[in-house]
Amino acid sequence: MLSVLAPVLSVWTKVSTRHSHAGSSAPCWPFMYTKQPFPSTLRRLAERQHGVLTAQQLSTLSRSALRRFSSDWVKLAKGLYCLSEPTWLSAVCAGVTRAGLTSSVGSVAAAHLHGLHDEEPEEIRVWLPETVSKPALTVGPWRIQFKRGARSGVGWPPRTGIEETLLDSAWELGEDSTVALITRALAQRTTTAPRIMTAAEERIRLRHRTTIRALCDATTGGIESVLEWRYLERVERQHALPPLERQAQVGRYRLDGLYREFGIIVELDGRAFHDAARDMERDNFNAVHHGLTTLRYGWHAVTSTPCDVARQVADMLSHRGWAGSLRRCVECPAS
Repeated sequence: MLSVLAPVLSVWTKVSTRHSHAGSSAPCWPFMYTKQPFPSTLRRLAERQHGVLTAQQLSTLSRSALRRFSSDWVKLAKGLYCLSEPTWLSAVCAGVTRAGLTSSVGSVAAAHLHGLHDEEPEEIRVWLPETVSKPALTVGPWRIQFKRGARSGVGWPPRTGIEETLLDSAWELGEDSTVALITRALAQRTTTAPRIMTAAEERIRLRHRTTIRALCDATTGGIESVLEWRYLERVERQHALPPLERQAQVGRYRLDGLYREFGIIVELDGRAFHDAARDMERDNFNAVHHGLTTLRYGWHAVTSTPCDVARQVADMLSHRGWAGSLRRCVECPAS
């Protein structure tokens, strides 16, 4: 940050020499330059706010000093500046500094700040007190929307707490993305299912309520991805398969799912990159040293042909002594 701000955090003042006395033939020396540093308090504040400063924060500068310093700054709005080309975090800080001390970033932008959402959202929602209203603000490619409502902020930039962030984000995201957000939060242990459910019950209106409630149910413990959720809902539950032991530890390996009694592993390879060579090494190790058979399914199989997946798992379970039977769902093809 310092390397970016350094060129714009100082000014050059001109100092000239004068003739020592009238009639002197001595020439006027060329201008010499001395560096006048930007005030250290403002420098630290700019670093904290990712380059953003308000006119009120700059009020300690004289008009002439402000005019010289701001020649290379980016004017974001009236009374709002960025000392270098704004970043996403600059846009976030512009929103909260414009909104005031009691504001907080919410929804998907807050999820990104919490490390639960990888992409920087183009829309940044900032919560304001009920009595305050602000027009939308555009910073570069990002649009800042101000929403009125009671929200408390944590951290810097201030963002809503984990539970509020998850539930607010559900209004902007589809079901799969909402599941991905919640499972990631649970896997990182930044919250718990009971805390999410308590926050959900306090809301009259909540998008994806049924899915969120089911996801937080105690029987779904161990779900850590959208694909694992899809497998549970569309493969396991719809076809009455026995419940997997999820995130099971066998030797040095952690498994997506295990039927310990029947010696069957179920691995679910999501849309993210997977190391095929490492997966093969693990499957072979489990077969040789633990007598475990691995069934491995990807996103397409679980989401497009869940009935076929269920049939394969049921057949393997039956071969290993399972006394149950597969239940046909409404999507199962006719025999």
